[in-house]
Amino acid sequence: MPAVLLEALPIRSWSILYDGTNGAEVVGWVGEDAQFVEGELIIDTPDGRHVAEPGQTIVRGVIGEHYPILPEVRARKYRMVEVGE
Repeated sequence: MPAVLLEALPIRSWSILYDGTNGAEVVGWVGEDAQFVEGELIIDTPDGRHVAEPGQTIVRGVIGEHYPILPEVRARKYRMVEVGE
């Protein structure tokens, strides 16, 4: 079967910015997939555990999974929308 070109569907994803001081808020929002281990914010994703760094955005995916994304990725791939927009 030949390779095909896919285009992602336009979706909206809830997210929260981890600024290094709001770890408890992030853990509360993410739920059981997030925890602090030795001072690091750990996010369990379908791809394994990731350490979230201050400045990264934690995104909730289409099936309820969470993952941290770099600021550069957020700037290129996402835009903030107003609720109700």
